[in-house]
Formats: sequence, C-alpha cells, structure tokens
Amino acid sequence: MRIDNTRQLQSLEGADYERALVTLHHCDDRTLARAGISRVELDSLMSDAGTLPGELRVVGEPAPPPRARWSPRDFLERFTLAERIAIRAAAREDPLIEDWLDILRTSRVVYADDLEITGGIAALVDADLVSQARADAILSPDPEEGPL
Repeated sequence: MRIDNTRQLQSLEGADYERALVTLHHCDDRTLARAGISRVELDSLMSDAGTLPGELRVVGEPAPPPRARWSPRDFLERFTLAERIAIRAAAREDPLIEDWLDILRTSRVVYADDLEITGGIAALVDADLVSQARADAILSPDPEEGPL
C-alpha cells in the first residue's frame, strides 16, 4: 500500500488505516515529508486512533522491531579508543575505509542495518581492524538505548 498524502491516509478505514499508521511510523522523516505528513501530524493521527507508537499492533502482523540507530558520534564511541585510532590510520592507506569514515561522519543518523554501514564494518573485519564478534557487538542495539 502506498500513501502519497494525508487525504489518502484519512480515506482508509479499520485495519488498513492502522496498518498504514504502523508503516508510516517506521518511515524516516524524509519519506514522511515526501508523503506530505510530518512526524508531529503522524503522532497526532496515532493519538486520535487511540494508540501510542509503542502500543501499535495490527492483528496478525507483529510490529517490526525498531531499527538500531545512533548519532555518528555515539556510533564511533561504540569502538574502543584503540580501534578508532587503528581505523583512522587504516583510512589513510585504504580508500574504502576512508570513504566509509567520510560517509559515517557526514550522516545525521547511523542505522545498524544500513548497507553503507554494514559494508564498512565488513571492510574493517576484512582488514583485521575488528573481529567479527566485535563487529556484531558494535552493530547490536543496546537494550537501554532509546530513540535519538
């Protein structure tokens, strides 16, 4: 189901409306803007529907888990000081790692499942800068972490 504007969203009923709200709730702000819906407006619609984002459940469809995300600084702090120093040194010699660091530094939000991020982490493992176990730990969400 594709939602292009708020009028189209409001024309939906019942489970279709709830399913659309759940789908939109998991979109990033840029996608919402393209649909002409602000995050505030979406939250208001969800409130009017009698649910809060954390409580939304569509019968027969479990809500997808929230995407693990961090600010670029918080993400870099998941690495040890020694790992960060080694990564910066390797970036001077390896254009792939240098590019990954540039993408990371210029990101507003870092998602654990973003292909650029996971590809860069794989390059760090291939370069023996971090182990696969460390890479998995770095990309794993912390249970106590909340939204940005």
